[in-house]
Amino acid sequence: MFGGSENEKRLPVTVTLGNGEVLTGSVPCGPAASLSVELNREGPFLNFKDMTGQQRFLAKSNIAQVIEGNEVKAAVMPELAHGKSPFKVLRVAENASPEVIRQAYVAMAKIYHPDNYPAESTAPELAEYVAAMFQQITVAYTSLKAVAAKAA
Repeated sequence: MFGGSENEKRLPVTVTLGNGEVLTGSVPCGPAASLSVELNREGPFLNFKDMTGQQRFLAKSNIAQVIEGNEVKAAVMPELAHGKSPFKVLRVAENASPEVIRQAYVAMAKIYHPDNYPAESTAPELAEYVAAMFQQITVAYTSLKAVAAKAA
């Protein structure tokens, strides 16, 4: 019931939870099933496997949106180029202290560090996204750190 074979058919999905968290992974489906069939199956949970291969059971009542396919790159990736503020990339206020900026960088680096996503079990597009995000938060932190050093 809860297990799954290695050969089971899976649909790629991007799930947005009620708290705004965005998850990318897949849900199992039968040979002729569709995403709507899987979402309307009896039971309070959705069987979800994230891009790292970790299986989770998401409460259907906590799901705000499910999109078939992996749309996370277009929807979430911030752009530091073209005037994007490094404060926005690190998700801190513009008057944030150097310690708050450092804490935000460390927290985001733990999430997006490429070493957290082994190449053999990670989809190429996820690996590309994670590398780009890690590079952007590093550039943002480095630029803010340089500004703080000049001010001191």
